[in-house]
Amino acid sequence: MKDLDRRLNVGVFLCHLNAEYVIDLSAGIIHAAADYDVNIRIFPAMYVSAYNNPSQPAEYDYQINTIYDYAIDAHLDIIIISLGTLYSFIIQDQPETFLDKFKDMTLIIMEEQVDGYYSLMLDNKVEFGKCVEHLIVDHGYKKIAFINGKKNNRDSEERLAVYLNLMEKYQLPVDPSWLPYGNFSKYCDNTIDELLDKNPDLEALCCANDMMALVCYRVLKKRGLTVGKDIAITGFDDVLSSFSAEPPMSTVSTNVHLLGYRSVVRGIEVYHGRKPEVEIIPSQFMQRVSCGCSNIRPNIYHNCHYNIQECVERALTFTMHHLDSEPLTQGFRSYLTQLFELCMSFETGLSTDEFTERFSSLLKKSLHEDWFNLLKNYKLNFAIKDFLTLVMAHANDPSVKQYLNDQISAMIDFILSSEAQKKEVHASEERRLRWLTSRIVRESLINANDINAVLTQMLNTLHLIGIRASYLYLFDAPIIHNPMNTWHKPQQIQLVAYHHGPDCFILHDEERITPIGELFDNKHVASDERQLLSVYNLFLNNEQYGLLVCDLTEEYLGTAYTVSLEISTAFKFLNINRRLMNISTTDELTHLYNRRGFFDQVNSLVSINTGKTGILFFADLDNLKIINDCYGHEAGDQALISAASILKQSFRRNDVIARIGGDEFIAFALLEDTTLINHIENRIDKHTLHFNSEKKLPYFVELSYGYTTLTCTKDITLNEIIKQADELLYERKKQKRPSPLRGEGES
Repeated sequence: MKDLDRRLNVGVFLCHLNAEYVIDLSAGIIHAAADYDVNIRIFPAMYVSAYNNPSQPAEYDYQINTIYDYAIDAHLDIIIISLGTLYSFIIQDQPETFLDKFKDMTLIIMEEQVDGYYSLMLDNKVEFGKCVEHLIVDHGYKKIAFINGKKNNRDSEERLAVYLNLMEKYQLPVDPSWLPYGNFSKYCDNTIDELLDKNPDLEALCCANDMMALVCYRVLKKRGLTVGKDIAITGFDDVLSSFSAEPPMSTVSTNVHLLGYRSVVRGIEVYHGRKPEVEIIPSQFMQRVSCGCSNIRPNIYHNCHYNIQECVERALTFTMHHLDSEPLTQGFRSYLTQLFELCMSFETGLSTDEFTERFSSLLKKSLHEDWFNLLKNYKLNFAIKDFLTLVMAHANDPSVKQYLNDQISAMIDFILSSEAQKKEVHASEERRLRWLTSRIVRESLINANDINAVLTQMLNTLHLIGIRASYLYLFDAPIIHNPMNTWHKPQQIQLVAYHHGPDCFILHDEERITPIGELFDNKHVASDERQLLSVYNLFLNNEQYGLLVCDLTEEYLGTAYTVSLEISTAFKFLNINRRLMNISTTDELTHLYNRRGFFDQVNSLVSINTGKTGILFFADLDNLKIINDCYGHEAGDQALISAASILKQSFRRNDVIARIGGDEFIAFALLEDTTLINHIENRIDKHTLHFNSEKKLPYFVELSYGYTTLTCTKDITLNEIIKQADELLYERKKQKRPSPLRGEGES
């Protein structure tokens, strides 16, 4: 039964959060979540080795897949899956097998078509066809290579099919060596070099995405060739760097933001009963210079009536390209209306000073609007510049025309300077984030013996980076997950620490235990506010340590992933450090502390509990030599392990217990109440009696013990106090049975 009154929870499976494509996609999803008031839970597939960088090993990429299993129990109503990226690079199963895990939820598929599910895809055919045909018909190129994306990827295959069909239509040859796979990678330099070495007479390189096209720019520059003159280049996606490339890249502009936005809207509609179908998000061919065209473009308002409403709508279509978000569209429409009204009213009596002040104020205002980051700045530039040109064409006064022309120059300077400022701010922020994240491993090692200090430092770093709240979950022990093994999701996990803003909280014992289905919904995380939560695997190589859940804003999605890598590395080092410490401070047989471990722990406790009373127990396993002689050393070892178990059951969790010799044990406890001594003695006797009556071994496991009390001071000498406890122990041993063997020592 669907609860229609509560806020829906939408899970999102995305791949590679730092990629421009995914940044745009997630922005659309997050804006729709705000407009429709739904919670977002992001499960990012971030590579250990990003698929597109062959210099990094992909040996442990399989670890990423485990993140999806946590979505099954996460109380999600809708899951949006970027299947085009996930399936190509991460998922090992067939799509249907993978999707079947989530059959009880409403699924929306992006970038691929899967029968039975609502599928949203970008248009790979119409506008890309215009791009290829432009190279063939308008420029007359005959030797055109196509740089493929990745094998078995729908986008890549559809774009290849368009290219092949048009080459066949115009009876142009296609050599197999003209069709290399660049894997959608910004590191495919070798592929492009090999292509050009084999085919030095190619006239055009048609690329399946902008990243590979930008590699072509780089390779051509190294060879001393000019893009657009010696060889034409086209791309696909219209990422921001495609316009700022020199020369500007001819490409197909995809509305990735709209794809993300619609996926949320359609998810809600399907959840409420809409039938699955296939929906295509339109694209747009952007004819620029890299294809061989001149840098001349038509005014975007050509054939447009000279009135504000029509010009505003033309500008909206050009800049926002089918944006669905009504609040953002209305905000931008209102801004353009104000700006265009100001420009058209210049001849009606405004002084140049007043116009300049208001014009400058409106330009600066744009930097702080919600819609500003959704626009490609060059489009906003053209929309305003072309409108001023239109106003100039209708102006009668030459001085007005000159003044407006000056304003165009000033506007371009403003946008360029704001772009430069944005880049500097971004670079400065990147330096700050690198510095903050670099501290995590170093300070974790410095504080390796104080886990609370380590956890607090990690959370403080997450807060300083700008993340609103973080929740650090750890497994009881690191899970070794190898590629040949089936992943078994744990049923519970420990929430060891979290922060809300600057406030950090360390949890202890039972309050840490969290059912795996409550990662996002427990008393520490629950909130009445709409949430954007993202969960990250904490792992290194084949070891999984836990999960990091972050409540954050969209600009920190990729940053939180980077921090999760640093935290994973810190836990790897801490785990190694703990193993080394265990070797040097732990008794291998009983897993109690050894002599060194005992003295380290007790000296630390005594120093921080000055003035408090403590109790020191010294115990021997009775007649170990006889057990060894009669039943062998394996029996003797088992007797020692059993004695250690009796002591662990008899003391409290925070008390310190050690084996410091062949048959010798020692324990320390803070004495909050004098009755504790009797309780410990009674528990030792009780557990000893229970063990011997239950196990029915051919020998008795019994302990002789002595104790002494002490006052904690920083200059206390433990060895002297141990001697006192030892003397009392031997007094007690005189009262014990002479033989541990059943029948001989029994009375």
